[in-house]
Amino acid sequence: MVLPWKLFALEPALPQASVDITYSLPSGGKKIEVLSGDNLQAAFDQALPGDVVELQAGAVFSGNFVLRKKTGGDNSIYIVSSKVGELPEGVRVSPSQTSLMPTLTSSNTQNTLFAEDG
Repeated sequence: MVLPWKLFALEPALPQASVDITYSLPSGGKKIEVLSGDNLQAAFDQALPGDVVELQAGAVFSGNFVLRKKTGGDNSIYIVSSKVGELPEGVRVSPSQTSLMPTLTSSNTQNTLFAEDG
């Protein structure tokens, strides 16, 4: 028979590793600013690994955009809001913060944003 106080005698183990989740944009690439009315697909096509595509907060981009396969590095292409620094880090955003982000929409049943393999 196991005595009740023996069930809780072991201390839980402390974490053995940690993960750094600090958000940081890549360095060394270029920033491609996309304002309301600009050609978003052209910006995506121009971007190379390590670049940041910065979309104007509050702007609406409508279409079916393709993120094409890129060569030239292992780094990602970041797509961010022009107000990314004002968004909370590490928590969900709320509807009151939508003005800090751009909107991507589709006028048909196809995906608004599609990434090619690779």
